[in-house]
Amino acid sequence: MRIAYARVSTDKQELYRQLEILEKVGYDKLIQEKFTGTQKKRAGLDALSNTVRSGGTVIIESISRLGRKTLDILSTVEELK
Repeated sequence: MRIAYARVSTDKQELYRQLEILEKVGYDKLIQEKFTGTQKKRAGLDALSNTVRSGGTVIIESISRLGRKTLDILSTVEELK
């Protein structure tokens, strides 16, 4: 299963650019949220973790959508494996 994840940090920001790119790439399921990347506990990220399975693919527009800090991003990638 190909799972797309899109995130912006605030309610004032829009997901349009990310969604457009993700639609061009294609996916089976889309998870999106408006929540700061500085927080490790996010509903959308939890949904992504609960949805992805062995052999699945996670698609993001930019690695920065997974978090702000490199260590947090690496940790998230490791958890998704």
